[in-house]
Amino acid sequence: MVPADDALHDPGLRLGAVLARLLPVGVLIVGPGDVCRYASPLARKAIGETEDAALITAWQRIADGVGADAWASVRAGDQPLQLLLDVPDETRRRLRLEIHRIDSAYIVLVRDVRVDDTTDRTLFLASEALAHRRALSGLVHEAKGPLNNFQLTLTLLSAGLERLDTGGIAADVTARWRRHFDVLRAETVRLTERLGEIDALAHGVDAGWVPVDVSAALRDVMRLLRHEATMNELAIDVDAPSDALTIRGDPRALQLALLGLTACVADAAEPGGVIRLRAERRGNARVHMCIDATTATLPIDLHTTMFRIGCAIDSCDTNASAGRLIIEAHGGSIVLHEDSGVQRGFDIELPSG
Repeated sequence: MVPADDALHDPGLRLGAVLARLLPVGVLIVGPGDVCRYASPLARKAIGETEDAALITAWQRIADGVGADAWASVRAGDQPLQLLLDVPDETRRRLRLEIHRIDSAYIVLVRDVRVDDTTDRTLFLASEALAHRRALSGLVHEAKGPLNNFQLTLTLLSAGLERLDTGGIAADVTARWRRHFDVLRAETVRLTERLGEIDALAHGVDAGWVPVDVSAALRDVMRLLRHEATMNELAIDVDAPSDALTIRGDPRALQLALLGLTACVADAAEPGGVIRLRAERRGNARVHMCIDATTATLPIDLHTTMFRIGCAIDSCDTNASAGRLIIEAHGGSIVLHEDSGVQRGFDIELPSG
């Protein structure tokens, strides 16, 4: 590391300090030979070293993990190099790197994807608001069905009750009333379940990390978004094993990720298409999911914006960015899914629970 006093004579180091104040992520300035010349406090925290000597050693392992070819591929003015890197040491850190080239040096933004911060939480809240708006629309639509049946049955019961004034009640009338009562009871259960889900979306409880069935989660996403898909002339389909595909994670966060990513695909799909939610086991240690649509064409700059480290909250692709953060925090990875040369969705891999 360059001594602090030397920073006064090095515009690159002064730039690093300015960026560290402006961006809510770790900032490093890397010079020729991939030597770290400046590391902000957040960068030191992400890497796990505060002392200069230890930081230099730790950074060199990270830089070597990136690879010489990758460093050489970054040109000034080009899109940044965006990497997800598992640090090869006992810390088991998982770092997201974003490498920008300026003149003869690099600006490297870094963060530990396993640790959420205030920026993440802001992004999650924004994505949650967008995703739950769609889910609530579907739940309200479902709730209207039982309510309509409730009102119709009440009307039939009312008509039957009026006949009490005319004299005796035939057995077939009594049986018919019993059926009406059974319908009311069943529809009341359905309505209560839907209202409970609406309440859970508004007042979610942190369940911690527990076993989560990915197949069931995808079927839940299909149910929540089916109404909106239909309104946009899209079909939605799930292809997943009937037995549980279990991972370990935060069920509420994973639901948010899957809802948001599916919504992102739906927004990019033309009418007449099919939204496909697929899941399968890959060996004994991984679960693979694919969320795409047959008529979707994702924005050309989506890859850059959804993997951006700095200022992710400014992205128009909030759902994709939040989904990526959640998947990575669960030890997984996500890439854009291509079909016939067109980006139509997302491929996701998560470790089995």
